[in-house]
Amino acid sequence: MPRHDGVHDLKPESLLAPLSRNGDVNSVGKSTKDGDTLTFLVQTGGVVDGGLAAVVEEGDTLGGAYAPAAALDVIGDTVAGVVTEVYRLGYTGKKAFARVALTIPGVSEVGVVGVASELFATPEDDK
Repeated sequence: MPRHDGVHDLKPESLLAPLSRNGDVNSVGKSTKDGDTLTFLVQTGGVVDGGLAAVVEEGDTLGGAYAPAAALDVIGDTVAGVVTEVYRLGYTGKKAFARVALTIPGVSEVGVVGVASELFATPEDDK
């Protein structure tokens, strides 16, 4: 029988390279087809504007229109302007893609990684 653990179910993907940014920016969309949930890791660097904020958005196609996800479909941290911090945002909605929209009123160093995972995987799922 195949062995099962949480680490090997994770599929991380860089959605926004960690660079210094001046102005609002969206991450690349992450497909929900690889798991039950998506986790976004928003990492700030050594320079962060105090007004930095993030919203999880959802859409039906990768390059199509996105809208803010419903509050019930988003879990995790509130992204704030704190240097060298990692914030976790979760998406549990049913749309095909989700992304992180960042509001950057000044200059901030920030990047986004997306991870697809299964909520409750069982050994039977490996068969």
